[in-house]
Amino acid sequence: MKRALILIVVLFVVSARVTAQDDGYAEALRRIEEARISGTTELSLTSLWLTSLPPELWQLEHLHRLLLQGNQLTALPPEIERLSNLEMLSIAYNRLTSLPPEIGRLAQAQYLHLHGNELTQVPPQIGQLTRLRELNLAANNLTSLPPEIGHLVELTTLTLDGNQLTSLPAEIGQLDQLTRLSLTDNQLSRLPPELARLPNLLYLTFTDNPLPTSFYEYPYSRYPTLAAFFYLAFPHEFTFWLLAVVLCWIVITFISMRLIAGILRRSSAMLRIDS
Repeated sequence: MKRALILIVVLFVVSARVTAQDDGYAEALRRIEEARISGTTELSLTSLWLTSLPPELWQLEHLHRLLLQGNQLTALPPEIERLSNLEMLSIAYNRLTSLPPEIGRLAQAQYLHLHGNELTQVPPQIGQLTRLRELNLAANNLTSLPPEIGHLVELTTLTLDGNQLTSLPAEIGQLDQLTRLSLTDNQLSRLPPELARLPNLLYLTFTDNPLPTSFYEYPYSRYPTLAAFFYLAFPHEFTFWLLAVVLCWIVITFISMRLIAGILRRSSAMLRIDS
């Protein structure tokens, strides 16, 4: 009896899921046709339980924004290159394990959201998206990034939280426009010194990584961007102490000079009075 009940529940769930997928696909076709007729530049196919994309989608070459998040997609077809006018592409919260090389043909792309997938690598063609301003790769299974990431010269936000990154390419130091970099919850044991060259970096997170203990000690843990600067400029713990000694010497010298200057002024004033 118990087994029969479990079987009935499983069959019900599977049936409901298949029905949802069929209904979602039909709804996607309806929205695509509506977009084709109206000529709209934005299309949302979010949360439709899609396991594949209707081929009719690739006819909408006028699209600027395509939202596909919250589906069950395991692959992005190479036909994505036909949507060459896309400025924003969101495929977040799907089941993608890889990206096609054709992703690099989206020359107008400025925002690419790929978080919440199962990506294990990023194709080098990502470096062809030279207009990209925001790249979100959080919550995937990445262990490395291609050196071509350094070609994204307009990138301002790079989100890499929740991966398995063990290192970052030195080319990341070429992202001169980068203002926000998120590295929380990875496997980084060091940060590349090239990060210190980023002139516009204002926000940097790196907690939950196997970085040196001193990297997280007060006051650096309260000021992560400051901590990263000190770590990149002085990667060894000895140099932290050396820096502290130098700063103390500067402070003591400054105070001593102020005291000496005060004593000299008072002595000069007393000599004038006596004369």
